[in-house]
Amino acid sequence: MKTEFVTIEHGGMWGGRLLLFDSLPSTNRWALDNLTRCKNGDVINAAMQTAGKGRFSREWLAPHDRGLTISTILRPPNVKTGLIHATGFVAALAVRETVAACGLQCMMKWPNDVIAGGKKISGILAELETASETIVLGIGLNVNVTSEDLRKAGLEETATSLRICRNSEFAVHDVRKRLIVSLQRAFDKVAHDGFEWVANEWAHHDWLAGHTIEVQGPHGAVSGKYDGMDNTGAICLIDSAGTRQVFTAGDIVRLRKAQ
Repeated sequence: MKTEFVTIEHGGMWGGRLLLFDSLPSTNRWALDNLTRCKNGDVINAAMQTAGKGRFSREWLAPHDRGLTISTILRPPNVKTGLIHATGFVAALAVRETVAACGLQCMMKWPNDVIAGGKKISGILAELETASETIVLGIGLNVNVTSEDLRKAGLEETATSLRICRNSEFAVHDVRKRLIVSLQRAFDKVAHDGFEWVANEWAHHDWLAGHTIEVQGPHGAVSGKYDGMDNTGAICLIDSAGTRQVFTAGDIVRLRKAQ
């Protein structure tokens, strides 16, 4: 394993650096442990990640050079303190744009999953270091991950990749470059226009729209007709009693087309 990164100037966001590793346990963990060495806009990339985590501490598959695994360093003024909650949504929009540029139409599932062919193609995890107001944004994108990779990991029913969907291999470094450009553009947009821009963009590519959903939270499951994401980033549904319920956390299951 490489213990030091290779620095490529101007490879990150806003003039930040691209820090390349052959392998890391977790790009987010490395970034959080090395914040004093990192600049705003730096992008940490590992060709292989051995202990990556997603939401709720779920593992993220990252076989060598077949997936794209990056973490970005986000600090004010490029990410406004009052819009920290928007980070995962903004990242999902940028990933969707990147995947679309690779010729694959996809949608978003609240809060930050990117869905292609009904399956998850990307995972996103944002972690805040409060003392320095630094967000470490981790993104995993299945680029050339194979059906066999997913089968061995027990993920063939829920996950997919660009290669599987397009029946073609992609140059991971080209996908990375597109993603970094899309991320910078999306964060610049939300910094200028606020969260309303995020909500409007999300509505155009919302995988849950028109469906009955179930929200699985700490106090049980609630189901109802999906009523969109509001301008705070919360998810809304209309339950069987006609009451609009709002959730800021939870796992979402898409059940069926709404009547």
